[in-house]
Amino acid sequence: MSSILLAVAIVGGIGLVAGVGLSVADALLSEPVDTRVQRLTEALPGYNCGACGYPGCAGYAEAIVAREAACDLCKPGKDRVAQGLAAVMEQG
Repeated sequence: MSSILLAVAIVGGIGLVAGVGLSVADALLSEPVDTRVQRLTEALPGYNCGACGYPGCAGYAEAIVAREAACDLCKPGKDRVAQGLAAVMEQG
């Protein structure tokens, strides 16, 4: 019986050490997230059609934040989406 408890304690200890290690790595290696990209992606229609010239809505949102694209390139969303994207960029 004691060998089973020893095995459980070893596996539990390894799991604990791995969990702490992953938590520390996440804290040290995480990149700051620009919330504008998420808000722009939510404002886009989500068709991921590529009509704007970017690979999907998330790629287009990243290009807008990087000031590489205008807010009026979404063909399916037309003026309504362009106004929403401009409002998100004005809010900062």
